[in-house]
Parts: sequence; structure tokens; C-alpha cells
Amino acid sequence: MTVLFVLLSLITWVPGLLLYAIQASCAGWTWIKPNLWLARSIVLGPLIWIVLLSLVALALSAWVKWRIAAGACILGLHFVGAGFAQAINAILRTRNGSLINLSAVIHTIWGFLFHYSLSADLSVTQAWIVVGVTGALCLWLLARRIRGFEVIK
Repeated sequence: MTVLFVLLSLITWVPGLLLYAIQASCAGWTWIKPNLWLARSIVLGPLIWIVLLSLVALALSAWVKWRIAAGACILGLHFVGAGFAQAINAILRTRNGSLINLSAVIHTIWGFLFHYSLSADLSVTQAWIVVGVTGALCLWLLARRIRGFEVIK
């Protein structure tokens, strides 16, 4: 998980924070003080996404033996989840199908963190619950599959 965390951080929140620092150095303290929430959002939003993606990837990799099949499962989770979410929303005329679309869930949380409103199908509370349940499910799957052992010499 450390490797995933470092590599995904290098392409998500690190460049965002670098842009924030450049803007702060150009604008000065008068810009930094009212926009400090932006730095928090730049770091927190991608961190949530990185942890969730890493947990899903590790859980699926632990349960699926073939590397290619595990990658296909991760890719399928995003595309098939989004497709099923839209199908559920269209067939049942509800908005709760978006609960299985992880991209929509994270997009709702990012909208909350960055203070922009969406015409989203989910509330922020529902999105946080889905992230918590998904993380807990992945941790449970990892705990069931990966067993620690002691090497005695």
C-alpha cells in the first residue's frame, strides 16, 4: 500500500499543493488566509481517493490469483459499477443506484471539500457512508485472506 500511496500522491495532491504554493507566493498573506481551506481540500480529497483505491486494489488482488484478472476486476469495478448505477437509476427511477458508483461517490465528497455544488444524485452523508463501508469491507476481505505467520529459525 505504501508504493501505491507514494506513486498516486506524486500525481495527485503533490502537484496541486505545489500550484497552491506558487499562487500563495505570488499573492501573499492576503490570499493565503481566506483560502487556507483550499490547501486542506487539495490534500484531503486525493488522500481519500488514494486510500480507497489502494484498499480496493489490495483486496481484489488478495482474492484473485491471476494478476491480469485482478487488474480486470479493478477496471470492471469502476466501469460496471457506473453502468449498473445508471441502469438502476433509470429502471427504478431513483437516485440511490449511484451508491455503487465509486467515482460518483468521490466526486460528491470532492464537491463538498472544494465548496462547489453539484446536481449530484448523492448527499455528502451518503457518500461518506459508502466510503466507510467500502473501506471496512476491503479491510475485512484483507483480514480474511491474508494471514500473518511467524518464521522460527
